[in-house]
Order: sequence, then C-alpha cells, then structure tokens
Amino acid sequence: MAFCEKCGKEIPEGMNFCGNCGCPIGGEKLEKTKKKIIPVSGILGLVCSLIGFCMDNYLVLILFSIIGFLLAIRSLRKKERLMALAIIAIVVSTLAVLIGSIEQVERKKAQLNSSKVLTEKTIESQESKIAEKEHTIAEAPKKDSSTPKYYEFVCGGIRFEIPSIYEEKDKGTSGSTFSKDKYDSIGFSWSESTLDDETLNSRVEEIDEKIYSILVGKLDSVTSQSAESLSVAGHWARSYTCKGVKGSLNIIIREVYINLDSSDKAVTVIGIAKDSGTFNQEFDSVISSASLVTDEKDNDSSSTNVDKDLKNFLDEYEKYVDKYCDFMKKYYENPGDLTLLADYSDMVNQLSEYETALEKYDSSTMSTEDAAYYLEVTTRCTNKMANVLSNVSVE
Repeated sequence: MAFCEKCGKEIPEGMNFCGNCGCPIGGEKLEKTKKKIIPVSGILGLVCSLIGFCMDNYLVLILFSIIGFLLAIRSLRKKERLMALAIIAIVVSTLAVLIGSIEQVERKKAQLNSSKVLTEKTIESQESKIAEKEHTIAEAPKKDSSTPKYYEFVCGGIRFEIPSIYEEKDKGTSGSTFSKDKYDSIGFSWSESTLDDETLNSRVEEIDEKIYSILVGKLDSVTSQSAESLSVAGHWARSYTCKGVKGSLNIIIREVYINLDSSDKAVTVIGIAKDSGTFNQEFDSVISSASLVTDEKDNDSSSTNVDKDLKNFLDEYEKYVDKYCDFMKKYYENPGDLTLLADYSDMVNQLSEYETALEKYDSSTMSTEDAAYYLEVTTRCTNKMANVLSNVSVE
C-alpha cells in the first residue's frame, strides 16, 4: 500500500496519482530533479556573447554574438533556471554588435584616408619625376640637322626608314600616318592585290587615271601632274606627283604604289605637304630606304625606337594603373563590399611595387626618346590617379 508524498493519503494499488490532491506518485522527486537541471542554453549563450564581445575580427564578432543571442532567447523560452544569465547574454551580444559596427565604420574611414594619402604621395612622386624628365629632355643636345636620325617602320612586308622629325599620329591595322607639322605628312597603307607586274604594265594608263582623279580631288586647282615607273625594294612601282592650290597654300602630293606580287600585297605611300624641296628630299629618302622584311616577326607595323624593356615595363605599368583606378572607383563607391575589401591590400601592395620599380630607372642615363616616352606614360598615369582622387570625399 502506497501513500501520497504530498498530502499523506493512501493510494490504492494500480493508481499512478493521488485521488485526493492529484499529485503523481514520485512527483516531488520529479520536481526536485527538474529544479536541479543546469541551464545549458543560458550559460552557452553568455559564453558565446562574451567571446564575440572580445573578438577583433568583425565577421567572427557578428557570428558569436548572433549565436549567443539565439541561445539566450532559447533559454528564456524554456524557462531555464538562472534566467539572468540569458538576459546578460542578450545585453552583451547586442553591445558587441553595436560597438563592433562602430569600430568597423571607423576602420573603413581610416582605410579610405590611407588609400587617399597613398595616392596623393604617388601623384606627388610622379609629378616630381615628370618635372625631372622634362628638364632632361630640355637639356638634351640638339640633333645635328646635317645628319638626321631615322627609325624603322614596317608596312605590308616592306621596311622604311622614317626621318625622326616625323611623329606617328594615326596608327591603324593596315598602316600609319606620320606628321612633321600640320601641313607635312607621310602615310603608309597596304592592301591585298592579285595583279602581277605584267598586268599592271598593260593597264598603267587606266591605273594612272584612277589615281590622278583621287589626287586631284584633294586640291582646289591643279598646276602640274606627272607619273613614272620605278623599282622599289626590287618590285614594280609607280610614282605620282601632283601640284596645285588648296585654299591659300601651294600643295604638293606624292604617291608611290608598290606591287608585291610574290606576297599578293600592295603598299601605298602618300605624302602631302606645302610645296617645298625639303619635303621632296624627305619623301624620296623614305622611298629609297625601302627593303623587304625577311623576318616574319618584324612583319608587323612598328615605329618606336624606345628601349624595348623600358617600353614593355611602362606599358604594363599603365595597364595596372587602369586596373587600380577602376578598382578604387568601385571601392570608394561601396567601401562596405567585403569582396573588394579582401582585394584592397593586394591592389595597394602591387601599386607600391610598381612605384619601387619606377625608382630604379635613372633619368640621367636615358636617351631623349626613352625619357620622352617615360614622361608621356607617367603623365597619363598620374592624371588618371588624380582624376580618381578628385572624385573622392572622406567625411
């Protein structure tokens, strides 16, 4: 016979609870056992919240704070013992998120200021170098006009020597144009041709008529015109000269058509200038310098006499500056983008490496052409970075 542990009344056999008070058999022991259960969720919630509060890494801080907050909420819903632990965990996790967010914003501002200072220093460094190069170019000895310097240019499989007083202005896939001033210029182009020399000789009058119509169309009036056959680089060629008036200027137009029947190509050289003996000498020297290209790798148009290693480095540097400027524009517009933040340090370090490499080039040992190209590229890069910097405002 069993008795109720709560009210003391007798409980018949087979009954699981007291008929008097309704207390289940062993109820007080069960209640005492429940009261002794450890509040795991509350304790874990507080531990996670404290870990998050102590973290410097913003992502880890957020992760532990959220876990601690959720565990604390779970403890409150289960009505675990020591609910104060859960409440403290909620407060700590909330404070951790707020303080961490404020510190993250301050770090972002510091990074923006740091990148701005670095860009300003880079611009100042480049401006000083540009000034130094300008001085180097200004102090360079003047070229002796009696012994003009030439550089090579390849078009359609023929190599020409261009007087250094001409500068490449327009470059295309099938040729280029070189100008001495706003009046004098020499252009090169090539095209496919399936005509052999014999066919050209039989149709020379027809060809002359077509070319004259083009040349005459460039003038207001024509005073003289002439044509003659010649050999250029061992190939059939036809030379044309047309003089006339354009506006208030006396103009001369020279054209040489070169047929490369061995490679099914035709090269055209055309010069336009104020009527002068100097231009005729320059144009004739270009034509007389023509020679066939035997090395396939030289068969592309090229017009630079800048040191190859220097040019390759400066071209790579400019490509990286373009990449850096595009990145910084995106970074300044959205500094909270974690994907950009991950690449930020690498971009800045690479820029510093390029700046260090630039320091190794000694302007005192550069040729005038090298210094001019260096000045051209670094000026462009400096302007690009300055343009990005001018659009940045850090509060």
